[in-house]
Amino acid sequence: MKRKLVEDYHIPSYEIRFIQECKNEKAKKAMVEAMNRGDIRIIFGSTSMLGTGVNAQQRAVAVHQLDTPWRPSDLEQRNGRAIRKGNMVAKEFADNKVDVIIYAVERSLDSYKFNLLHNKQLFINQLKTNTLGSRTIDEGSMDEDSGMNFSEYVAVLSGNTDLLEKAKLDKKIATLESERKN
Repeated sequence: MKRKLVEDYHIPSYEIRFIQECKNEKAKKAMVEAMNRGDIRIIFGSTSMLGTGVNAQQRAVAVHQLDTPWRPSDLEQRNGRAIRKGNMVAKEFADNKVDVIIYAVERSLDSYKFNLLHNKQLFINQLKTNTLGSRTIDEGSMDEDSGMNFSEYVAVLSGNTDLLEKAKLDKKIATLESERKN
């Protein structure tokens, strides 16, 4: 990624950094300060290292989502690194707006994960607004902790919605049979 930015877009390599280079909080703070001064133009980082508690917004013009998180709050936190008070460039030159670019691949796990994010956010919004009905839909335990079974991976990667529906029904049957035995 860095090589492509240097070779194709002629961005000096010293202006492209990775937050993982920082071995301690002091180094991380120095890198964020360099970003805010404009000494660093592009900073890469994971949600855990760059997505929360980092105030590097002063000159941010875009957030690039290179992967799809499992939780809506992670997406919100990532975007919040640039879309926030104190962004001088957005305020002065971009009508107080910051671009959010999401990279995703059709017919891949990306669409599944975004659908999962959507359903989770709907549920969260229902809880926050107290509009949750007496019956709720459990989308199953397909997240970063429990993962998906292989048939679900095959269904998602194939792009065949019938296979995905079959995988969900198989999982539901297994759950019901387990409950019946108990």
